[in-house]
Amino acid sequence: MDNQETARERYGALREHMQAMKWPDSNKRAFSSKDIELLDRAFEMALAAHTGQERASGEPYIIHPMAVAELLLELGLYNREMIAAALLHDVVEDTDLIDDDIAAEFGDEISALVQGLTKLRDIKYESQGKSEEIVTKEETQAQNYLKMFIAMARDPRVIIVKLADRVHNMRTLQYKNEEKQRDTARETLEIYAPIADMMGIRHFKEELEDRAIRFLDPHACEEIEQKLTFEAEHRADFLRIIQERLRELLAQELPAHKGSSKSGEHTGFRVEGRVKSVHGIYRKMYLQRKDFEEIFDIYAVRVIVDTVHDCWNVFGLIQEIYHPIPNRFKNYIANKKANGYQSIHLTVTGKEAIPFEVQIRTWEMHALAEYGVAAHWKYKQGVQKSGGVEQWVNNVRSMLENVTDADSVEELVSSIKSDIAPPEKVYAMSPKGKAFELPLGATVIDFAYAVHTEIGHLMVGAKVNNRITPLDYKLQTGDVIEILKSSNPGKGPNRDWLKIVKTSQARSKIRVWFKTERKEENISEGRLEVERELRRSFIRLEPAELEEILFRIIERRKYPSLDEFYASIGYGGVVFAKYLPRLREEYQKMIQAHLFPEEGGVPETKRIINDKGVIVEGIDNCLVRFAQCCFPLPGDEIVGYITRGTGLTIHKIGCINVPGDLNTAPEPDRWLLARWSEKRKSAYLGALTIVSMDQTGMMADISGLLKNIHVDISSWQMRPNGDGTSTISTTVGVTGRGHLETVLSKLRQMSGIISVRMDG
Repeated sequence: MDNQETARERYGALREHMQAMKWPDSNKRAFSSKDIELLDRAFEMALAAHTGQERASGEPYIIHPMAVAELLLELGLYNREMIAAALLHDVVEDTDLIDDDIAAEFGDEISALVQGLTKLRDIKYESQGKSEEIVTKEETQAQNYLKMFIAMARDPRVIIVKLADRVHNMRTLQYKNEEKQRDTARETLEIYAPIADMMGIRHFKEELEDRAIRFLDPHACEEIEQKLTFEAEHRADFLRIIQERLRELLAQELPAHKGSSKSGEHTGFRVEGRVKSVHGIYRKMYLQRKDFEEIFDIYAVRVIVDTVHDCWNVFGLIQEIYHPIPNRFKNYIANKKANGYQSIHLTVTGKEAIPFEVQIRTWEMHALAEYGVAAHWKYKQGVQKSGGVEQWVNNVRSMLENVTDADSVEELVSSIKSDIAPPEKVYAMSPKGKAFELPLGATVIDFAYAVHTEIGHLMVGAKVNNRITPLDYKLQTGDVIEILKSSNPGKGPNRDWLKIVKTSQARSKIRVWFKTERKEENISEGRLEVERELRRSFIRLEPAELEEILFRIIERRKYPSLDEFYASIGYGGVVFAKYLPRLREEYQKMIQAHLFPEEGGVPETKRIINDKGVIVEGIDNCLVRFAQCCFPLPGDEIVGYITRGTGLTIHKIGCINVPGDLNTAPEPDRWLLARWSEKRKSAYLGALTIVSMDQTGMMADISGLLKNIHVDISSWQMRPNGDGTSTISTTVGVTGRGHLETVLSKLRQMSGIISVRMDG
C-alpha cells in the first residue's frame, strides 16, 4: 500500500467518525453532509499539495495535518472551518499553493484561518517609505509571534488550531536533532503552553508542559515519575476511599449526576480524582525548592455540582468530616483567574494524616476549566453565560497595544512572554471597592496605570491601607490603594519607574510618554548611555568615528537618523548593549586599518573559533586557555590577555586580576576583546566549594549525583573542619554558566549539604 492509499484509509476512518459525531448538548449531528463534503475537498487539496513530502519521522507529511484535525475532534471542537484549517494549515507555508488558492476553493473565512497559521517568510520593516528585510532569526521569530497575536485577536480559532499543531509536533519531537528538540521545547514552555493556559485549555496546556520539560530536564522528570510510580498503588486506594466517602455524604444532600437536561445543561453532582501533572510537580520541586512530601496538591478530588449555592454547601460538608489546613484556601469563584477559571480550592487532611486538595465547581465552571475559550465551539449553543470569547479577545487586543509599542525585538518578545505567562496574581482595590488583578510583585505604580493612563502619569505618591508607602511597595491581596496625584497637568512619570514597574502595560505607557513628550531629553540620555557602555567596553573613539560606525550598524534598521536611535535608547525602547558585538567588530576593523595602512584598507577581521569555544577578534594562530583565578564560563563577559610564551588567557570581566580600567592599565594593547562562540561544543571547568555534614557515604552520594546528571569531576579535595562538617573543593566539567547553576541546584537539594558556592 503506497503513502496516498495509507492516508486515504486513515482519512476514511476519520470521516466515518465525523459522520457519527453528535453535539454533547443536543442529539443533532455535529457535521452535516455539506460539512463533510467541504472537509473531503480540504483533505484532497492537502493530500495533493503534500505529495512526496515526508516528516523527520519518515511518515508521509499528510499524516501531520490529519493528526491535528483529530486532536481538535478529540477535544470536541466540531467546527468545520477549524477542521478544514487544520488539514490545510501547512499548504501555503510548505507547498506551491498560495492564499488565493485557498480563498478561491473554500472562501475567505477558512483562508483567513490558514493565513493566521502560516509562518512569515520574507518579513519587512517599513522605514522612510522603504521596506528593509529583517536579517536575524530573532526578528523573524518575534514578528511571527506578533502576526500570530494579531490573528488571535481577529479569530481565537487560529490559536486553538495552532496549539493542536504544536501538541502533535511535540509528540514527534524525538525525531529531531538534540538542538532542535531543546529549542522547540523551550519555545513550547515559554510561548505555547502559557497561551493554552491563558485560553484555559487544560488538556493542551498540561501535555505541552509535560512533553517540553521531558526534553529540557529528562533526569528530573524521571525522578518525579519514579516517586509517582512508587506511591501510585497506595495513593490510588487512598483517593478511591475519599471519593467513595464523599459520594456517600453528598448523596444525602444532592442528586447524583444523570447526564444533561433537555436544555443541554448538566444536572446533579459528580466526584472525580486527579493527579498533578509532571511539570506542575517539577515547578514546585525544582523552582520553589520543595520536597515531594511538601507538595499538598499532588493528589486531588474534584466535586462538580449544579449551582454556586451547591458549591458552598459542599464546602461546608467537607469541613465537617475533614480538617482544613490553614492558609490553603482559595476562592477562585469570587476572584476568578485571568483565563476565566473558577473553583473553590481547599486542602484538608483526614484520619490518615495525608493532605489532599479538594476542588469544587459548577458544571459550567468545569467546562471552562477544561476547555476554556474552546468551550464556545464545543457545544452547539456555546457557553452562554461566560462571555469568555469576547473577554479573551479584549485581553489579547490590550496585550497587542503593549507589544506593538516595542522598539526592539527583545522588548517585543519580552512583552509577549510577560503578558502570556504572568506570575501568580494579587488582587488590590481602589478606595471605592473596585478590584484590580495584577501580577505578584506589582507595585503601586502598576496599580495607577491599571486604573488609568493619566492617573499613572500624574502620580506623585500612594497610600496603601491609609498609610503613605514608597513607590516600589509590592502589592498584597486585599490592599486598598489610593493614588496621590499632582495638580500640574504637565507632570509626567519618572525614568526610574521603568526599573520599578512589573507589568508590560505600565512599562509601555511610561515609554510612550517619554517618546512623545521628552524627545530632546531622550536624545541626551541616549548619548550618555552609549558613552557609558563604550567606557565599560574599553572602546575609545572620536565623535566622528563613533557616528560613522553607528550609521553602519543602524543602516538596515528603522531609524531615519542617529538622533532617533539615541532617543530610542533614552526612553528605554532599545537596549544599546545588543549593538555592542557589532560595534566591537567595527572598532577592531578601524584599529586594523590604522595599524596596517599599507595593506590597502581594512583587512578582514580574523577570528579564532577554537576548541575552547572562544572567538578572539583581530589575531590568528594563538593558543587560548582559561584563567584558573576566575574560571570563566559561557554566559560570562570575558576579556583576553596576551601572556608571553603561553598565548592568550581568558578572564572574566570583574576578575580580581583584570584592571578596572583597561585604558590606564600597563600595556593596554595586551588586553583583547573576546566573546563566546554560539557554536561552542566544549566542556568547561567550573570550580565549586561544598560544605557538608561529616557523615558516612557523603562523598559517594555527591559523586553519584554528579555522575547521574552526566557531570565529569576534574579534581576533588576534601578536608574536615573539626566541627562535624567537611569542605569539598572540586572542579567539574559543564557546558556553561546555566549548566553550572543547574548542578548547584541539584546539590543544594541533597540531604546533608549545608552550602554550595561557585568559585571565581
